Amino acid sequence: MKCHILLRTKAMLLAVPVLLAGCAIPESNGSSVSVGTPKGAPTAAQSRGLSPAQSRSVRESASLPALRGPQDVPSFVAAASVAPVSKREVVRSAIQASKNNEAIASELITEFNRARKVDFSQALVVLSLIGEQRSSTGTKFLIEFLHQPLPLDGQETSELGLSPEAEAMERLQVKAANGLPYARTAGALQATLEVVAEHPLKPVRVEAASSYLWNAGNTDKARRRLSQYLREDERLLVHRPVRVDGMSPNEFNRQLAVYAERYPELKAPEPTRAHRAIEGEHTFDEPQISPPTDRSNSDSKRQQ
Repeated sequence: MKCHILLRTKAMLLAVPVLLAGCAIPESNGSSVSVGTPKGAPTAAQSRGLSPAQSRSVRESASLPALRGPQDVPSFVAAASVAPVSKREVVRSAIQASKNNEAIASELITEFNRARKVDFSQALVVLSLIGEQRSSTGTKFLIEFLHQPLPLDGQETSELGLSPEAEAMERLQVKAANGLPYARTAGALQATLEVVAEHPLKPVRVEAASSYLWNAGNTDKARRRLSQYLREDERLLVHRPVRVDGMSPNEFNRQLAVYAERYPELKAPEPTRAHRAIEGEHTFDEPQISPPTDRSNSDSKRQQ
């Protein structure tokens, strides 16, 4: 027994240098250096950076780059992509001022084709800028883009049976359908109505219908014209309320109530108490689960 104790004590003493290997060992000059760490290595301490409030303040105070020609488009798009809501009208005024600059319009299209491959969020912003610019070049591009078929490659993964590539294309076309009627020309409005009638994807048709009404003045005449292009099961879009800037929650709720009265089939069913399965009954929603076995009995039998 005494021999075992001595051997164990000796082993513990031999392990002490190993434990100390990762500790700071004082040098002769009085400094403390970690074993294996070169002198002059940077420390792990880093500044906290900007707080959310400070970051927001920086974005609020940042000025928007000038948009004088096509060479300014990349920097303008980059700034518009991170601009806060308070800068929305500044961005809108700047892009609309370039309406007659077809070179800027062409560069915006080039920027979109680049962004859609590397930065999906920025691609959505560029589509918004193309719509807001209201140029003839941009309008033509949006019409052509809305008629592009969904990509057939890729693996279907979403609940809608779409591949990631097709789902991304759908979202981009929804944004394009929103921006197309902003030009408010007869050609742009008519092209939007054709999207409402012919596009194979419902989200795109719905967005085109909503944007058409908004840009056509949301008048009874516009509703009658839109109803001629809507599918039978989408006629309710003619009267669907849209909450806009400045509209109070009470006013929007009032319009929703009127809309629900006009289309009672949209009302959600009254909530009902869920059916609770009785003992011994088997249902699909509540499958029977075998009761847990008595482990004490099985353990005693195992010991025997």
